[in-house]
Amino acid sequence: MDGAAFVTALGTLTNDTVAAPTQASNTDVYCGGEIKKGHFRYVFTDFEKMDEIVRGGTGLGIVLPLAAGEFKAVRFELTGATTAIDTMLKSAASIAAKDKRGTRDVRL
Repeated sequence: MDGAAFVTALGTLTNDTVAAPTQASNTDVYCGGEIKKGHFRYVFTDFEKMDEIVRGGTGLGIVLPLAAGEFKAVRFELTGATTAIDTMLKSAASIAAKDKRGTRDVRL
């Protein structure tokens, strides 16, 4: 889905703020910056691949590289994830359908 992203926040900063492949899906993830002191936003670049992984499993493990050759492993329980994703996609589609203005019509 265009414009959709899987995003998570962790209390860890990776050693590469541009992009790092994750072990779970071989999908790139990049640090989207600090969202509050000591917590950083991570964005997965391939929504469709992550959507397929989340819908097809009961758990998800993500491994991110840190400084000095260390790694951070994070595990997620996926119970209810499919319902949450479907709700999010339906809501986003509804909002997009209501806002048919082009950027020409938006006051910046």
